[in-house]
Formats: sequence, C-alpha cells, structure tokens
Amino acid sequence: MHEKAAALPADEVVFDLEDAVAPGAKREAREAIAATLASPVWARRTVAVRVNAPGSPELDADLVLVAALHAAGVRPRRSRARVSSSAG
Repeated sequence: MHEKAAALPADEVVFDLEDAVAPGAKREAREAIAATLASPVWARRTVAVRVNAPGSPELDADLVLVAALHAAGVRPRRSRARVSSSAG
C-alpha cells in the first residue's frame, strides 16, 4: 500500500498509527513506516504521521519515530466531538 501512496499526486501523505492500526500491531506499523520512508522515492514528499492519543502507551514511540523521520506529527482525533448550538 505504501508503494501506491508514493505514486499519488498528493500534496501530503499521512500515515495513521492511531485508528488504522490494531493495538497489537503498532510496533510493526512504526517499523514499516520507517522502512518505507527510508526509500529515496519519499525524499521530496511532504509526510505526516498521525500519532496515538495522549496517555496511550504507544505515544512516546510514535513521537520518537516522527522526530527521527523529520515528519510532521498529526494530533489524534478527539474521542467525542463537542457540538455547540446557538439555535434560538
């Protein structure tokens, strides 16, 4: 799948370590992203990595990966959206 992403004419490619990865596969996903981005094909691409939520045991390892790759980190989604209504 990563090979397809490299060929897309997108402004930015975002790798998701939060929702897109099963809890038991987080380490392997980080390793796969690191291996993928080591390819020269990715050298000129803008890349971001969506990390796991604060408080997650995976967050520190995610941030180490983001720093090592010089990628942008993307905050995780909020678990609940807050909706405000001013209907009157």
